[in-house]
Amino acid sequence: MMQARVAAAGAAAVAALIAAGCARNPRASLPAAARRPDRATIVHVLNRAGFGPRAGDVERVRQAGLAAYIDRQLHPDLIPDPDLNWRLQALTTKTIDAHEFAVRYYLPMAAARAELSAQRAGRGRAGASLLGLLMPIAAETLPGGDRPPSAIGQAGVLPEEWAFQRGNQQVLQELQAAKLLRAVYSERQLQEVLVDFWFNHFNVFAGKIDDKPVMLEYERDVIRPRVLGKFRDLLGAVAKSQAMLFYLDNWLSRSGRPNENYARELMELHTLGVDGGYSQTDVA
Repeated sequence: MMQARVAAAGAAAVAALIAAGCARNPRASLPAAARRPDRATIVHVLNRAGFGPRAGDVERVRQAGLAAYIDRQLHPDLIPDPDLNWRLQALTTKTIDAHEFAVRYYLPMAAARAELSAQRAGRGRAGASLLGLLMPIAAETLPGGDRPPSAIGQAGVLPEEWAFQRGNQQVLQELQAAKLLRAVYSERQLQEVLVDFWFNHFNVFAGKIDDKPVMLEYERDVIRPRVLGKFRDLLGAVAKSQAMLFYLDNWLSRSGRPNENYARELMELHTLGVDGGYSQTDVA
């Protein structure tokens, strides 16, 4: 019962503070739990408006006041983030875009594949054969026990294909690493919670998107800049993003033959919800 009361008081404090902050009057009609918060209330707020308290966070919020803390979180651009920034510097792909990635990795791979196909058909250019450059892609078994390592019975890959695959893997791994680093070290906790929330709400599947920088751009350029803005602006940006166009097959739409996947997701999951009152006419 006591935990329920603390949670209710904390929730009321968060709601009142955010509403007050949005109204540019962070101290209007604050409940007692917000004016004189105890430790449990502060912890509740840090859990709801962030990823939980770190060492020293409770005392820092107590000294600043809950209203000031929430108001600061509502303006992330004004919050210095040095502890996070130097850690993000190690992630070399965080500023790459899909066009740059295509020029660096995809186009060389496509050219090498075309040349290999031509050589196999006897139409290749004079010079060194690409067949000798094929590399095994993985090991079927690892050393250990009585089973020696063996190569997968699958065609090898060209160096350009390997570079493309490795580049894609690095982009996705560093995107995941950045999300974890931001959750742990960023002072802009409310922004990171909202980025995580909206990224999940407008979910896309990385496995369906061949060029992983599209995923990076989706989080960095579509979701992140709009989490504290208007929902309509975020919805429109998501609809036009490469990630959503690929994920829900809208890029396959043709005149007179629209692909309906995105239209259904837009109404069923992104906005109105199941049984939200839309019809097939709205989808088409």
